Amino acid sequence: MSKDYFGDLEEDIDSEKVEKQNKRDSLHLANYEGHSFGQWLVLKKISNIKYLCRCSCGIEEEKSIYNLKGRSRQCMNCYRSSKVYWSFRRF
Repeated sequence: MSKDYFGDLEEDIDSEKVEKQNKRDSLHLANYEGHSFGQWLVLKKISNIKYLCRCSCGIEEEKSIYNLKGRSRQCMNCYRSSKVYWSFRRF
């Protein structure tokens, strides 16, 4: 009885690992050229996870897909000129 329980548990853990790996692989294989993430526009793929992107102000930078899908929404120049930056800044 306990052997079956632990056997099922091991299968669940293995299937979770496979799902995580598939999700990671899908990020590497996908082509995001032409997609927008915040103010970033993806211009071309440089490597598995790096893309050349252009901000709405015209600045071009290399960004990883993890940054684009995570927190990066604009370049530092745009961020500094936004109200969010000045609201957190202490003088």
